[in-house]
Amino acid sequence: MTTTHHLEYLPDRAAMESIRLMLSLMKGSVVDPSAREPFDHLMANTPAAPGIAYEAASIGGVPGWWCLPGDATPHSAILYFHGGGYVVGSARAYRHFAGHFAARANVCVFVPDYALAPEHPFPAAIDDAGASYAGLVGQGFSKIASAGDSAGGGLALATLS
Repeated sequence: MTTTHHLEYLPDRAAMESIRLMLSLMKGSVVDPSAREPFDHLMANTPAAPGIAYEAASIGGVPGWWCLPGDATPHSAILYFHGGGYVVGSARAYRHFAGHFAARANVCVFVPDYALAPEHPFPAAIDDAGASYAGLVGQGFSKIASAGDSAGGGLALATLS
């Protein structure tokens, strides 16, 4: 396995601090599907990364969004799972956030809209994570990084098993 380390990009630090502050305002209120709209509205305020195109798509039967750099490294992708406690969050709301990963790593990023609870109980989200990964492999991606925040971090780890 190859590990790549990237230097910290200082504008990213400022953006992360801003996002942490915004999310702290919702702390403790994300407990059921009624929080979906305000959570998505908050995350949608992330500025788009320069030079990234955004396209709705379906990978492995799972809808989501591509974040596409103009000169992306071939056959490489990041599969990014959004946070939200498996109850809130969406690929559309997270696309600009994930677009910053695409810009810095110069690879395509796919953010799947995995099934959310309580409408879709366990293991629906894990099944969607595996289907997304298999879909990327089926499209010829041979170097795939799995990443995510909060619940999405759990899904990123689940795709490794």
